[in-house]
Amino acid sequence: MVAVFQDRAISGSSAANRPGFQKMMRAAESKSFDVLVAEDIDRISRDQGDWHAARKRFEFLGI
Repeated sequence: MVAVFQDRAISGSSAANRPGFQKMMRAAESKSFDVLVAEDIDRISRDQGDWHAARKRFEFLGI
């Protein structure tokens, strides 16, 4: 395990105000990990637009 990304007590309805989500995306961009494990998709984002944007970025990065 490389890192744990979390946003405790912060709504998952928008990625914009979630420092843990932003940190995860920066780590992905810097190729700090190549596999992402989550309990459920809604743990990554509850907003479908944010989820699909992140998923597409992960796919582009080979994650």
